[in-house]
Amino acid sequence: MKVVIRLDSHASFKYRKLKSKDKTCWNELKDYFTHENTQYMRNQRMGIPNTNEPEIYKTYELRNGRAYFARGGIRRVKKVLKRWGHTVKIKGRMIEGDKVNFKKKSNIKLREIQKQPCKIIVKKKQGILHGPCSSGKSVMGLKFIQDRGRRAIVVVWNKDHQKQWISEATSKKLMNMDKRDIGGVGGVFGKRKLGNLNICMQQSLWNEKHRDFFFPHCGTLVADEVQRFAARTCIEVVDASPAEGRIGVSANSKRKDGKEFLIYDTFGNVIHNIPDIGITTRRKSKITLVPSEYENSEYEDDGNHTDLLSDMARNKKRNKLIVNRTTRKTKKKKIVLIIVERKYQAMYLYDILKNKKKLKVKLLVGKTTKKELDEADDWKPSWKKMMKRYDDDKAFYEIKKLAKKKGFDVVITTKKGEVGLSVKIFDHGIITIPTGSNEERFNQQKGRIERDYDKRLEKLYGRKSTPTLDYIYDIKSEKLKRKGKNILKNFTNVNILQTKEGKNGKKRKRRRN
Repeated sequence: MKVVIRLDSHASFKYRKLKSKDKTCWNELKDYFTHENTQYMRNQRMGIPNTNEPEIYKTYELRNGRAYFARGGIRRVKKVLKRWGHTVKIKGRMIEGDKVNFKKKSNIKLREIQKQPCKIIVKKKQGILHGPCSSGKSVMGLKFIQDRGRRAIVVVWNKDHQKQWISEATSKKLMNMDKRDIGGVGGVFGKRKLGNLNICMQQSLWNEKHRDFFFPHCGTLVADEVQRFAARTCIEVVDASPAEGRIGVSANSKRKDGKEFLIYDTFGNVIHNIPDIGITTRRKSKITLVPSEYENSEYEDDGNHTDLLSDMARNKKRNKLIVNRTTRKTKKKKIVLIIVERKYQAMYLYDILKNKKKLKVKLLVGKTTKKELDEADDWKPSWKKMMKRYDDDKAFYEIKKLAKKKGFDVVITTKKGEVGLSVKIFDHGIITIPTGSNEERFNQQKGRIERDYDKRLEKLYGRKSTPTLDYIYDIKSEKLKRKGKNILKNFTNVNILQTKEGKNGKKRKRRRN
């Protein structure tokens, strides 16, 4: 039997004849695109309501006599049909998009590790590109867009990523685009705008009217950090695009909710993976687990992570440890990045390090709403006054500007700086949050100081020594201690800073590999 597959936003064909003549083949096809929802099962075990979680995910749909399968699974569709003796014909109806000459002004120069991946994604047109932190995934995405020479859309999951893509697209050292030629929707765009390159928020593209506005013109689609996309909108947004070029870029495809099948069904296979060891110019960090005496019996009993983080942020002994480690490093002329989870802790550390220790400190946190300030009973009046006039966008670009002059000693940041803050001068990092079991997030945090460092960057920022990283290791809690042990298990070059009684009865510090 001959099956004609129409390839546009989906892979679709008339299914009724196949269903009646070869039911086994038809059922196998449906099984390939039917997935058990691991999050649903997890919620059931924990007694959490599954209000918004379906028990089964189907990445195919039947309507008007046609079966529509997620386009990333086209290879599986063909494989099943051919195995059961059917001939397959592909009719491409994908959109090539409006022609744009991105090369005219572009100054993109690829590093060696980027050249092969860029050739592969241009040739394959569809798939997933994996690359570790600092491999330059957004630069490769821009190169893919440039080489295709078609109006393009970039889908991002948060505003900081949107700003980063706009910054790199307009950078004179990269694509060198005129800002007026960049469009988008959501985030920094008050009103949607169609440009040659469109940086769009995933949440905004959930609106079908916005998709209809951009998709008919864009023949290239790049989705950034695909593993972070909300499951509910993943396929609805990306797989609605008939763009001929469809690439997802990320460090890896692992999702917290276990729904990796959404990524593979939407984009297809991993077509290239840049190994971490491939970045030969990177300065690998030396990690130190710094023991803390902190304990929280309530967390041991009920595992409430939210309350735990709030309690940690206010623990004076834990904060004193962070201050001591910071001042010790700054005395050695090191530039320090402190990553916290709560704004309270960011303000507390900022106050001590700036006012008492007389260090040049910069703060990078998200916006604070009036409601947050009203409910912040334990905040100092000076903190509230500062945060009322604080502009996170202004702070972000000020830090990037000051970095070239080494205009600060310390930067304290929340999640705001974990991804977009690509500053090359940090010598030391302090991770105050127990994230050791979340390897993806730990790698993102580690990547803020473990930047790729070549001769060009040395000229801009000066020579960089091997970076060091402290991870606050809460040894009094079995649950938290396991997170530190996970770092020991998965990473090389890790030390544990231990204390031992000296002869005079005082505690002294020693290192053990």
